[in-house]
Amino acid sequence: MRRPEAEEEEAAPEQVTLNDPVEDVEACADSTYGRWDVCFVLAAPDWHRDGDADAEDGGVARTAHAGDTASLVERADGATAGALQHRPKASLTLDDLLLRLTASGLDHYCYRSVQGDEIYVKVRASLGRLEQHAEATRARFRLHAGVVERRARRGFPRQGIQPIIIGEECRGVKMARWRPYEHLYAKYDRAPDLAGIYDVPRSEQDTAWPFSSMQRVKLIWDLLHAKRSDGGCELDVATLTYHGDVLAFLALHDAVERHELHREFCYHSAGRSPLELPLDRYAAYFGEMHGLRMYFTAHVTTWYYPLSIAGLAVFLERRIKQEMSTHGVIGYSAVLVVWSVLAVEYWGHRQAVISVLWGTRGFEEREKARPQHRGYLARSPVDGRDEIWYPPRERRYKVWASTAIVFLMVVANLLFLYLVFWCKAEQPGALKFVAHQHFVLATAVVNSIGIQVFKLAFTRVAEWCTNRENWRTETEHHDAFTQKLFYFFLVNYYVPLFYLTFIQYYANPWVSQREARGCTGKHAGGGKDPLDGAAANPCDDTVASQVLKEVWTSLAIILSTALSGSFVGRLIAPLVQETLRKKKEGGISVAMSVPELQYILMEYDELKHTTVDYMQTTIQYGYIVLLSAAFPLGPFVALLVNNVQVRTDCYAFIHLYRRVMPSSAEDIGVFEKFFQMLNVAGVVTNAALSVYVSKPFSENKGWSDHNRHNLFIVVVTVGLSFYASCRLLLDAVPPSVEIQVKRQEFIESKIVDREKDFDVHEDLKVASIDYRVHAMDDGAYHTNMLMFDEEDHAPPRTSPSAVED
Repeated sequence: MRRPEAEEEEAAPEQVTLNDPVEDVEACADSTYGRWDVCFVLAAPDWHRDGDADAEDGGVARTAHAGDTASLVERADGATAGALQHRPKASLTLDDLLLRLTASGLDHYCYRSVQGDEIYVKVRASLGRLEQHAEATRARFRLHAGVVERRARRGFPRQGIQPIIIGEECRGVKMARWRPYEHLYAKYDRAPDLAGIYDVPRSEQDTAWPFSSMQRVKLIWDLLHAKRSDGGCELDVATLTYHGDVLAFLALHDAVERHELHREFCYHSAGRSPLELPLDRYAAYFGEMHGLRMYFTAHVTTWYYPLSIAGLAVFLERRIKQEMSTHGVIGYSAVLVVWSVLAVEYWGHRQAVISVLWGTRGFEEREKARPQHRGYLARSPVDGRDEIWYPPRERRYKVWASTAIVFLMVVANLLFLYLVFWCKAEQPGALKFVAHQHFVLATAVVNSIGIQVFKLAFTRVAEWCTNRENWRTETEHHDAFTQKLFYFFLVNYYVPLFYLTFIQYYANPWVSQREARGCTGKHAGGGKDPLDGAAANPCDDTVASQVLKEVWTSLAIILSTALSGSFVGRLIAPLVQETLRKKKEGGISVAMSVPELQYILMEYDELKHTTVDYMQTTIQYGYIVLLSAAFPLGPFVALLVNNVQVRTDCYAFIHLYRRVMPSSAEDIGVFEKFFQMLNVAGVVTNAALSVYVSKPFSENKGWSDHNRHNLFIVVVTVGLSFYASCRLLLDAVPPSVEIQVKRQEFIESKIVDREKDFDVHEDLKVASIDYRVHAMDDGAYHTNMLMFDEEDHAPPRTSPSAVED
């Protein structure tokens, strides 16, 4: 709160003209609901930018707010055509912000921070304003199943709608997964006769509001970015934050919902499957995009359970037989291929079901343009309305340039990895005084540091390239950014292990040559091998012994450190930042308001951080699918890591992070394609491990190179055929989902839109029936015709004038 000594005499509130869609001043000014949903954090007192910052933007239409408040979109002139900026600059004053909030019918409250160096502007909207905007934007909300069923069964005779009875079973078999009126969504409508038709969220049972805190945040966010002509504030919060005009934009935590989510999620039994967690409640608080990411992690983790059992069985077989390569490894590889295909295909079904339950089915078709989307003002080729249009040709050129940049970055990364591998294999003469084992360890450290440096640099380059490509929607922007990162992660994380598995034995003399290892005659080293308990033998030249052990060690380190890395990244780092920032704000004992306490928390970037979280799950899955035949304990380790991560993530996002800005998503996007690509690669790598690396198919067992090549081709063909068969035979979308979509459209048309039933007999006239059977056709007859030609039988054409005469 503002300190007493800082209070100033408040002037009378200025009377402003509300934007067009805001009809009822009283309803919009009266916020009967006391909780604030979002908050702007501004620097004080000299926080605004130079008003001339936008001078170079003249002429190009864009969706970012410029310094002038007259208009947002301008037509491009010839001098500036094609000179689009990477990030439109913006300027904003506190007076302008408050003016826009008030004109949009939003309620606000301003106060200074404890230190007096920030201004906090809390924002909320009344129920009437939220309903008004929800109806104007055709936002979709869940329908109350009981109310809809009763109204459908009664019908609307005055509107020409007969009673609706939807079928559920046929011959004792359910026709759809859900009951006829469950999980239906429709556009919001404030018509009086539709009162009570929309479901009240579980968190709002006491207030009976149809909007949860997550939905209110999304509606207010949309209001802030909407055009003034549509009743919005016409702000681009992301650009304002990027340039420092706004220090932060906070989606405020809801104390009641956060407490309930913590109690239900974090206290959940650790022995139960992650899919049994209240993931629907999680998505209802953080938004569908973030909830879908958590749901996907839970899905993959649950599927690790059966694979962990198979991996433990192979591990026990190795311990019993005291050797790395056994027949169980070959069987495990076959199980792994089948498991990977079924896991990904089943996720396609699951996410389709989730999109129905969460009301996001068809979201990508309805998705609005990003506030940062730039282009030229033009009439829409669809409905003729003015819209921002960006030429696809200009984007295509930028995509090609981005592809070239990504390719060069990947090549640079490959050159770095090649240098590391070469040093590891050759050990340059200047470093001969270092023991080879110590030198290998040093190169591993250099490799790890290089991976992190390339990761940081590549992430920034990928973000710059993606912003430059100027994608229209958040989904397109997110997919383009993700694809660039995936290629880098693919090289950075998998190439070293592929080198260890398939190349090092033949390229590294220390591994492949007995003399290089100091091994002459039948010499065996002492001690026990820490992996399988057998006597360590550096003179063992078998591929399985040299390769599988090193891959085992590498994967064990990678997957085990993932647990500590996740713990530090999600829990320790936010705690340290919160403590340091609170001390900077005056000390831990200083009383702060709720928005101030949430401002010092760590921010979660919905684009970058969500992509990185997805990518970590993808990379982990790739380790399991591609190379866990060398480390069968991998699925079990991943199972432990993910079970801990799912619960720590929820705790961290509830208590240690600012509230994630809720966003909608229909599916996981391009990550599903990445998993399918890894499955195809897994068929090849598991076949190669089984045929070329394992001992049962080695030359010592009588298998020549020619026979192994033939066997490899057969195994790969069978694996790819199985993958293709599953893709063809399994439905991409379950039939129940298709039924639900059609049912939802029908119910919305009858209950909300009140479309009249079409009666085919209504406009038909009663006609007499002619029962006569004529002896001949009423047309001409022809003779001596071998082939039918329509033109030969066409009657002579007469002009309209001749007919009239």
